[in-house]
Amino acid sequence: MRHVSLYDLPDGNDQAELLANLPASYGSFGASVRFFARGEATEAQRASNGVLLLVAQGSCVVRVDETEYPAARFDLFALESGETFEICADEIDPAVVLRIDAGNSEG
Repeated sequence: MRHVSLYDLPDGNDQAELLANLPASYGSFGASVRFFARGEATEAQRASNGVLLLVAQGSCVVRVDETEYPAARFDLFALESGETFEICADEIDPAVVLRIDAGNSEG
């Protein structure tokens, strides 16, 4: 798992390095946006092929394999296949999270 803030990326950064732990090639992806309610939490989920989570607004805690990471706007998590994760929204400023799942290259 990699956790970075888009604020911290230098100009001209090579995104291939940032996303290096996602599958090298995949035929498709699925994306969704979730608007969390105050204090709302997801159930534990396992990343199947690699998952990107981008906090677009608000704040939350992202728990990856039982380790908690505070996250705020523009924080990006690149999860590897097999990692388990949960998202717990803040009580005051709940998160809006963009989730992108890497698809299977076998279509």
